[in-house]
Amino acid sequence: TTVLEKKQFVNNTIIISTILAVVVIVTLVLFFINFKSAGRKLGLISLGLRKIAAGDLSNRIELYEAGGVSVSRTASADEIDTIAMDINDMASNLEETISSLRDIRDNLEMKVVERTREYQLAKVSAIEANNAKSDFLASMSHELRTPMNSILGFAQILESSSEEPLSDSQQFSVDHILSGGKHLLELINQVLE
Repeated sequence: TTVLEKKQFVNNTIIISTILAVVVIVTLVLFFINFKSAGRKLGLISLGLRKIAAGDLSNRIELYEAGGVSVSRTASADEIDTIAMDINDMASNLEETISSLRDIRDNLEMKVVERTREYQLAKVSAIEANNAKSDFLASMSHELRTPMNSILGFAQILESSSEEPLSDSQQFSVDHILSGGKHLLELINQVLE
């Protein structure tokens, strides 16, 4: 029985060794297949990132062939699938942000054009108002100073007339006309200049 037990032991050892060898080979094959798949996925991610970095924000990283099984975040997604989905989300968010910024820029450009037009209209109105003021002041200067100078001139003629001297009340009135006229002329000069 010892020979039979030895044969049985040898047979069991061969069977266990064979099973163990098959398990090791299957594990290595699965590891190689998984490693190759991970390498392919990382290559696709790298390619997608280069396109996004070049400005193609509409580019999406597709790890599976068209018509293939779609992987969601909660299903059978592995870490590499999750990274690809996060990159796709980031590209979508960037695309939306850039679109919003373009809209804001365009809106600002329209506002600048509108404000520039308003400024130009206000500037023209201000120039017209300034010209009208200058015309008014020139006209008022002539209309007010000319009669005032005439009044002062006649009062000075009356005062300096040597043919007939003025009475005290007349002299008082002429002095009053000259004093008031000079004061009024100073006020006109201050207002008009």
